[in-house]
Amino acid sequence: MYIPSTIRTMFGPSFVPTRTTVRVTLTRRELFAAIRQVERDADEARATGKDDVATRLDWRAADLREAAR
Repeated sequence: MYIPSTIRTMFGPSFVPTRTTVRVTLTRRELFAAIRQVERDADEARATGKDDVATRLDWRAADLREAAR
């Protein structure tokens, strides 16, 4: 996904910090363990009323499951 380094706002251009990419190698078992942990984190966020965080984590888990295919 491409994110420009600046975005236009009604107040003028605004700097958007870029995230660094870290490349890792995981076994299938490690990947699914990470997915389960993300899902547990989403459940915990949902239980504490942080629905927006839970939704983001649900999407991240779904993206990881898709990548595992």
